[in-house]
Amino acid sequence: MWSKLISIVCLLSISTSLVWGNTVPVIMYSHRLSPGLLRYQINYNYKQTIPNDSIKIISKELIENCNSDAYIFINIPGLLEYDLVKYRDEFKYLEQYLQTSTTGLTFEKVDYINDNTFNELIGFTKHICNVNKFMSLRGNDTRQYEPYLDTDKRVIRIDFPPLNGTEEEWRSETISHYDKYLRTVIAQIPSPHQTVILTSLDSDGKALTDLNKEYIKTMIEYDGIFNDVIKEKSDIEKNHRVNDVPLVRNRHKPLYEGLSDEYVSIFDNDFIQDNYQLLQIIGTTIIAFVGYQIFTRTTTTTKPHEATRRKLKVSKKGMKKDSTKENELEIATKKTEVVSDDID
Repeated sequence: MWSKLISIVCLLSISTSLVWGNTVPVIMYSHRLSPGLLRYQINYNYKQTIPNDSIKIISKELIENCNSDAYIFINIPGLLEYDLVKYRDEFKYLEQYLQTSTTGLTFEKVDYINDNTFNELIGFTKHICNVNKFMSLRGNDTRQYEPYLDTDKRVIRIDFPPLNGTEEEWRSETISHYDKYLRTVIAQIPSPHQTVILTSLDSDGKALTDLNKEYIKTMIEYDGIFNDVIKEKSDIEKNHRVNDVPLVRNRHKPLYEGLSDEYVSIFDNDFIQDNYQLLQIIGTTIIAFVGYQIFTRTTTTTKPHEATRRKLKVSKKGMKKDSTKENELEIATKKTEVVSDDID
């Protein structure tokens, strides 16, 4: 209750003076719902500057929900709200994560946040959410990050090299590399439940004077960073993955239940009624099989008699031919004997 009253007082004390520079943008989001935080976005004017203490109160209220498995603090030194507008396409993965989150806040102008502020928020996260594991990464160095597979909660701090170049091409390529590195880290975290706070920790407290003209030209007609994405946020959880439908499980049935002790008879009336069609098919099959066997046996017994008759006929014909040949031979011999007698 007191923290909410203090936060409201801090927001009412926001300076209304326009400051092009000497401020940093702050983006914070949570994959799960952090109820009540959108009131800060509704009451915020992107042309106002928020004191450092107010951002600490809002950040702690975001963290104390403890609804995440990873709390990621990102430092891009030299990052300006100008970069988030002019190079929005280069921040495409950051925008995707902000869009898919349930709670999201963007503040264009915040008094410079120093390293002590980050350390205070990290210590608060470890204490209030009971997080024991901490990872510190050098941004844009993929060799340092080792993906983990356990489900323990972690606080991850990422410090990128300073974004101090003024050339448009260099700044565009560098921001694109930073955005891809963020995706490499965030996408490999086992749980999608993440809380992210991104800003610029610039110890010098000075804006890039070489970008002043381009800065004013770009920012004069815009109405807030990722404003269209933030407008879609509400105090309704959109990443609720709990299925309220009761789980239906199949009844356990073993592959082999053993032999039944019940005596089954083919003459049982219930058995005949339940299996009448099957018994009819079996009976028809048996009758057909027996009939076929009888038919084949009768045909095989008649065929040998006909074969023997044919053999007898053939043998009789052969005997007749042999007898005619013998008679002809006898007649021929007699004729030769008669002729020989006449000669003598």
